[in-house]
Amino acid sequence: MRREQSGMTLVEVAIAAVVLAMLLTGLVTAMRSFALTYGSLEGLTQSTERLRETTSFLRHSLREAIFLGPDAFQIEGSQIIWVAPLDRIGAAGGITWFKLSADGNRLLLEFAKDENLGGARLVDGSEASWGAEIAPEVLLTGVSSVGISVRPDAQAPWQEALEAPMAKLPHSVRLDFGLEQSQWPPLVVALDNFRGTN
Repeated sequence: MRREQSGMTLVEVAIAAVVLAMLLTGLVTAMRSFALTYGSLEGLTQSTERLRETTSFLRHSLREAIFLGPDAFQIEGSQIIWVAPLDRIGAAGGITWFKLSADGNRLLLEFAKDENLGGARLVDGSEASWGAEIAPEVLLTGVSSVGISVRPDAQAPWQEALEAPMAKLPHSVRLDFGLEQSQWPPLVVALDNFRGTN
């Protein structure tokens, strides 16, 4: 007497292989999609953190701006120059000149430290030594535009250009960054030393 042997036919094996292949394809696609989403989210998180660090630094530095003379605070187009204390960076620290400007799609911060610096120009009329002691820092990339305006007094309207060198620090500064991949609200900073200037 012969027993019937049970097993899978070739058709059943082929169907099982196709189902397994479909499951594996779906799993690989899901894992790839997860990896791409995670990478995008990680990039966005790093970009947002860099924006927060930049605005925090600029807010702190502009708030502490000091007035050393008519050239000590300037705005021109997408560039602003001011003087403020700087925590030690390497061998440099103390009262430092800052220049924030758009450089292509980058937001660039340059520094100048010179004992003879009596304004944005040296006493002999030559240009400030930007980057001589402290290397320039790229604060942001992917910047499409930079708008800078000041409010000379608390009730004055915002001004994007100054007709003459300032005789004192402005009441507040507004920085607008146009970014290629995200939105960010304007940075408005009231200067602590506004009232103390004449």
